[in-house]
Amino acid sequence: MSTGELWPTYTAPGCLPELQAKDMRALRRLSREGRSGAHWMGVLMFARDDPARGLTRSDMARAIERSEREVVEIIEEHGTAHIRCLTNGAAERRRRLG
Repeated sequence: MSTGELWPTYTAPGCLPELQAKDMRALRRLSREGRSGAHWMGVLMFARDDPARGLTRSDMARAIERSEREVVEIIEEHGTAHIRCLTNGAAERRRRLG
């Protein structure tokens, strides 16, 4: 499937399918950049992992041409890293304040 043919299978009320398709094309482009795009692909997937406002995991899987299981793993890895960054930032603020 070409990048231009990507279209979401589900659009929540209030979401624009054109914007979801744009995100799907961005995911496809990043997935094809190899290691250089892998980080940003994961960041975008983590940010859009909300069917009420973003993309379904099955749409993400179609966009990056991988399984839903791999999508879940990528999202979980970035979620864990995000929590670790928040925790480290809070610890650093506490350390500086005293």
